[in-house]
Amino acid sequence: MFFGVIEGGNGSGKSSVIDLMAKKNDNIYKTFEPTTGDHGKSAIDLVRKGEPDAALYYFNMDRAKHLKNVIYPNMQNGKIVLCDRYVYSTWVYQCPGDTLDQWRKNLEEFIIQQPRFLMPHATIMLLVSKEEASRRMSYRGDPFNSEMFDWEHQKYLELVKMGYGFGIQTDGRSIEDVAEQCARFFMYRVGGRF
Repeated sequence: MFFGVIEGGNGSGKSSVIDLMAKKNDNIYKTFEPTTGDHGKSAIDLVRKGEPDAALYYFNMDRAKHLKNVIYPNMQNGKIVLCDRYVYSTWVYQCPGDTLDQWRKNLEEFIIQQPRFLMPHATIMLLVSKEEASRRMSYRGDPFNSEMFDWEHQKYLELVKMGYGFGIQTDGRSIEDVAEQCARFFMYRVGGRF
């Protein structure tokens, strides 16, 4: 049983890395947040409407259902669960005014209220330059917001500096190379059982 998370800003390669890792290891169950369930959809709608407090409630409800219905059952079935975004993205995107210390205290209070909450066994933060993220997003037809990139990149760098995840730079590297480095890191964290 292993629960790993790959975090990072838009265009950092999270989904591509997890997809490739899952293709190479049929014991990997890949998932993502927010989910496509009702709570996840409501959270996204509220973000788009500019209602971050209400969105945070739905993100947390989505996560609780995700844990109960997807993550825990797959782990209990012996799967390696890899999630594209999880709890650290909540701080990056839904708690813009909170310092990392404030957010950590809020998270600790949330965990006390949610006894089935699970912190990942290991988290990787994929880092990418603004130019590379813009190129990747343009390639897939998604809009690129330079100010948003600067802000999210700073938040992910802060998480890495504070030891909340292992940072991996993805610029100029093949997706295979990045996926291999992620697999080696997760293998190290679980004692070679990955």
